[in-house]
Amino acid sequence: MKQKTRITLFTIALLLITFSLIPKQSAQAKTADKAKTIHVDLNGDGKKETLFFKPTASKGDTEADFVKLSIFINGKRKITFKEDFFSYEYHIITLKNGMKFLYLHPQGLNSDGFHRLYQYKKGELKRVYNFDNAPLGRWIDSIKANGNELRVIMRDNGSGIGLFHFRAYYTYKNGAFHLKSNTLKVTKYYIMNPNGQSQKTGIKELTVSKKFKLYSDKTAKNQIGTVPVGTKLKLTKVYMTGTYKNGYSTYYVTGGGYHGWYSSKDVEWEMLFENVSGVA
Repeated sequence: MKQKTRITLFTIALLLITFSLIPKQSAQAKTADKAKTIHVDLNGDGKKETLFFKPTASKGDTEADFVKLSIFINGKRKITFKEDFFSYEYHIITLKNGMKFLYLHPQGLNSDGFHRLYQYKKGELKRVYNFDNAPLGRWIDSIKANGNELRVIMRDNGSGIGLFHFRAYYTYKNGAFHLKSNTLKVTKYYIMNPNGQSQKTGIKELTVSKKFKLYSDKTAKNQIGTVPVGTKLKLTKVYMTGTYKNGYSTYYVTGGGYHGWYSSKDVEWEMLFENVSGVA
């Protein structure tokens, strides 16, 4: 009986140690459509600051409900954004090393609006990253701490594939966040069900409906063939340059004896596969 007790206690202790070593991930962003006050430690000194979000309503001359968002910390206005929006997302992100950041996204028409990270340091709220200038997608679905990194799930309308999601990682170094790689793992895309409705799916096989050029590398410089109609492929990676406004991308596909990259410069906004959804 004593031996069983020792094993049980040892097992519990081992589980507690294991769970304590797992990096804690921040909760998802919260959405508000009115003034909001929260009390949170913004700079990691152990004391909570009073963070107040104050949206300014439009006067009917815009399509949005609000035209300005001001942020106050401990009663003092720190920053004001002039932006048309309907609601705003905010999120306090804490890395494993204790560093804290404020994620902010005013949601405008079609969920557009900037995505930015701020840090409260020496009494000032300073921007440390602007996702609008990153070589990624148009929308952020989730952003959370992953140890001392950020894990970001993004969404965009991709050439040939329609609406899809992909995952990016950022590291923090020398006062700034840096994208680890421009080659990103695709996590899901959207297909149409038999009722004609768009639905999320994982990495499923897609049937090619329009032939396209295939390249050996992500920069699309060496063509290795053409993928014919009827081929069944999976799309697993995307490589992006520039921004969603002025960049381009290539997509890695595999299946049916083919593996390689196709380019958005060849495809533009044509749909290459059956039943994919281009709905944003």
